[in-house]
Amino acid sequence: MTAGQDTSTGRLTAVASDDAYVGHGWMPVVGIGPEDAASTAVFVNSTVGRLLLMRTPGRKLSFPTYRPAIVNALPIPDLNDSHIRSTLADCWHATRRMTVPQYRDGECEVRQMWDTAVCEALGWNEDEITALRKLLHEEPHVRGLGYGQYADEPEDGEGQEIAAPQA
Repeated sequence: MTAGQDTSTGRLTAVASDDAYVGHGWMPVVGIGPEDAASTAVFVNSTVGRLLLMRTPGRKLSFPTYRPAIVNALPIPDLNDSHIRSTLADCWHATRRMTVPQYRDGECEVRQMWDTAVCEALGWNEDEITALRKLLHEEPHVRGLGYGQYADEPEDGEGQEIAAPQA
């Protein structure tokens, strides 16, 4: 599980691996097997998982950190249910090598697959989760301005300044 991230640029909130790793940006989840880890990673990376991590609104932090108590309180599906576990784990195997863009980059296949798997596993309405995912894509993102840049200068969709028309 992520130990913290900039919520406007973070791509993943959880990873699963067949190998054990140590790092300072991630909190290890112990006591679960590989299929449970894969299933949990898909759920936490889905739109629902991202919203659960964001459920405590507050001021914008450059790099918010999550305490283990917050992560331990995340409601995750019952992984003892073989349909839920296998549906989510199968999705992890299908998407584990896919590149995950930032939410602000818009719709992507991997997020759609995660959300489809979560909805199938839990019997949820996929249209409702898709609508929430699209709202996350449209969420305004805070960005810093470089020295000499001003927020009132118009920009194109690529973040490049648009030259003012000459009079």
